[in-house]
Amino acid sequence: RFVVAGLDGDMARVAAISRELAGAAEADTLFKTALLCLDWAGHKGPAALIGQTWASLRPGNLEARHMADAAMGRPVERQPAAFVAQHFDGMAEQFDEKLVGRLGYRGPEEIRALMADWMQPDGSLDVLDMGCGTGLCGPVLRPYALRLIGVDLSDGMLAKAREGGLYDELRCADLVDTLRQPGARWDMIVAGDTFPYVGTLGDVFDGAAKALKPGGWLIFSTEAAEGDGVTLRGNGRYAHGRGYMADLAAGRFEIIERRSTMLRREAGVALEGDYFLMRKL
Repeated sequence: RFVVAGLDGDMARVAAISRELAGAAEADTLFKTALLCLDWAGHKGPAALIGQTWASLRPGNLEARHMADAAMGRPVERQPAAFVAQHFDGMAEQFDEKLVGRLGYRGPEEIRALMADWMQPDGSLDVLDMGCGTGLCGPVLRPYALRLIGVDLSDGMLAKAREGGLYDELRCADLVDTLRQPGARWDMIVAGDTFPYVGTLGDVFDGAAKALKPGGWLIFSTEAAEGDGVTLRGNGRYAHGRGYMADLAAGRFEIIERRSTMLRREAGVALEGDYFLMRKL
């Protein structure tokens, strides 16, 4: 009824059903599901209506505010750090099963293939895994690493990564702050499925260019965007155009290789993106 009211653009009915939902234990899940269904089906106006209603009823809910901004097409440069931490803390236990098992995520395998063509796993590198999550890239990076450090905003995700025992250190910290630390010097920085939760990447590339040693590697994935900019999609994640990535790399990194492939499935449909291998000039 909620989705149909949104499709009809019937604000009074949306408001009435919203009041019913407000007392439900799963109210936020219902709002988010309705918004995502409408957005996925291309009904941007109704999705924005649902998002606006959700945010108005839950003014203190960081996810509601961010998803409403996304649905309404507001320019938001970055997801709030507190929202990212909260979001991933809540899904840490089921994260690997959902992302890999149900959504077909193959990020570690794609990163492994990129690395295998250009470097040897001789255990000699200082490696930073930005947005390491539960440590899915840990088994891929460990053979290359003399020192392997993982950074993430979610304590819950870091707890799962710690269980794997592959990282020399795991830090709950912001990735830009980590890159800006005095004396931070890395041979390789990896960000698998991290940038879709960041948005604009100017500060990230500035930090990576300073923190990487000469000839150091920057490896990451992005969701594909139309055009050459950054797009906040209706699902709350960011997509990055290839021209945008080329502009960020100019004068700082050489784009050694880019592979376009399916990142994962979303609503049963392949989500296309890019894996980049760059080298510091």
